[in-house]
Amino acid sequence: MIKDRGVIKWAPASFMPEGFGMLREMYRDQERQPMPLIDEYEIEEFDRQVCYAMEYALPVRFSVWEDGFVLEIIGRVHRRDEITRELRVELADGTFDRVKAGELVGVEVIED
Repeated sequence: MIKDRGVIKWAPASFMPEGFGMLREMYRDQERQPMPLIDEYEIEEFDRQVCYAMEYALPVRFSVWEDGFVLEIIGRVHRRDEITRELRVELADGTFDRVKAGELVGVEVIED
């Protein structure tokens, strides 16, 4: 008969999923970037490009800073809200996304 410690021998390995999750989060935190500084001339250029895209119904590629990462959103500007300073963007699949003007770090009009 083999004398075994049973479940007790696996107790130290019970932390491993949490440990892997913590390591994943640590590596993600290392890749975070501070928000780029945007001066007033770039903001004016962003506004000009958004107005141009709205006038001719052209798609726009937005670079949006979110929680330390720069994400790209591609779609057509549906509406511009001056009170909340948000853009309502219609994505390719027909859904809508809101983009805050304070989080924009790049705007590029995609001409067909």
